[in-house]
Amino acid sequence: MFDWDNDIYNYPVYPVREAAQYLHIPPGTLHSWLHGWTYRAEEGKRRSAPLIQRPSPRSLQISFINLVEASILRSIRKAHGVPLYKVRHALDYLDQRLGIPHPLARFEFKTDGIDLFVEGLANQELVTVSQRGQLAIKDILENYLTRVEWNEQKMATRLFLEFSASPRYEKSISIDPRISFGRPVLAGTRITTRAIAERFEAGEPVYSIADDYGLGEPQVDEALRFELGQLQVA
Repeated sequence: MFDWDNDIYNYPVYPVREAAQYLHIPPGTLHSWLHGWTYRAEEGKRRSAPLIQRPSPRSLQISFINLVEASILRSIRKAHGVPLYKVRHALDYLDQRLGIPHPLARFEFKTDGIDLFVEGLANQELVTVSQRGQLAIKDILENYLTRVEWNEQKMATRLFLEFSASPRYEKSISIDPRISFGRPVLAGTRITTRAIAERFEAGEPVYSIADDYGLGEPQVDEALRFELGQLQVA
């Protein structure tokens, strides 16, 4: 069993700006998910609660679990367009129903672009958590939030980073706290994308970097595109 208060998955190791860069989220957006935001209501200004709970309110860094939560929130909001108030309803419902920390990193959420669903809360049925527990018809689902790898205990253990619209780069860069201190690596290796980028920036050609690491040149290209943007390196 994980102890998320003490293990590597919940250590605060990622500065917010660095995490936002990994996930292609504006730093201000990530900050609001971590700290809450002010909004206007009939009774005046109100303050929302954070959507993501940091390991410590005093820490300026976030954990791998927080990184997973932010990635899923990004997918829910940007890729699928689910309204933020429905995300709030879903998280409140799961907190009230189960009282467990970090529900975004504990459940494999599904969405139809309108609501959020979790399977297995009520006799293995699909439950509409953004509508506080209504049962759903499985066939309506078209979109799945699948950039997270889960272990047998249904806890997030690896995150694949999205950095290109091209299918060629699907799941090519990953973060796993057990590998290279949780820094982005080429999936299936322990080679950090930053190490590759530093050698390229120092003037080494792609073919030489690939040969030294035992990689194909397309893998080196992917690491460079992740670190340096859509740079033409081939």
